[in-house]
Amino acid sequence: MSIDKVLQFYKTDYLDSVLIHSPRSVDHLAELSKLNELKQKGVITHIGVSNYTVHHLSEIYYAGLRIDAIQSEIHPYLQELELIAFCKMKGISIMAHTPFAQGRIFTDAKIKALSLTYKTNVAGIVLAWFQNNGIIPVFSSNSDIHLKENFMNYRVKDSSLINDDIQCLNLQVRLCNGETWAEFEKLPQNIYADFLRYK
Repeated sequence: MSIDKVLQFYKTDYLDSVLIHSPRSVDHLAELSKLNELKQKGVITHIGVSNYTVHHLSEIYYAGLRIDAIQSEIHPYLQELELIAFCKMKGISIMAHTPFAQGRIFTDAKIKALSLTYKTNVAGIVLAWFQNNGIIPVFSSNSDIHLKENFMNYRVKDSSLINDDIQCLNLQVRLCNGETWAEFEKLPQNIYADFLRYK
C-alpha cells in the first residue's frame, strides 16, 4: 500500500512512523530514499526498518540514507549485542518484538529465581533488562491485570545488576524468521529443537 493510500485511509496529512518490514521484501534502499524525502517534507515523522541485520544497516548508511528506528526480535535468548551496539552508535532507536520469547521466559528457572530476588514478577525482570539497555519492548496482553503486572519492573531496585544475570541466557536462538526477512543465521536443528523442548 502506498503512503498516499495510507494517508487517505486514515484521513490524516502525516504519519508518525513508517517501517519497512524486511530487507528482502522490497528494494529497501530505493524505498528508504523515498521515505527520507517524505520525512523532509514533513509527511512522515520517523522512518525505520524491521528484521534487518548490521550488514543491511551498514549498507543503508553507506548509501547516505538514515533511519530513526529498527524493530527486531530481541529477548534474553537472542540478545543481538552487535546490532544493539551499531544502533546505539548511530542513534537508532531499538524496538524489540517477541520480547518474552513467545512466553518461554515465564517458565525459565533462572528468570523465576531473579524475580524472587528482586521481588517482582518474571515479566518485570525482562522489562527491567530492556530498560537498562535502552530498548523499547513491543508486547501486548489480553488481560488488563497482566499489563499492570508487566510494569512492576519500575519497582526493581539496583536493576543494573540484572544485566549480568540475563547475559548468561544468550543462546542466539531466533524464534521468528519470515521467508522475506534478512538472511539470519540459523542454529543447528538439534540445538534449536532442544531449546524448544526444554524452554
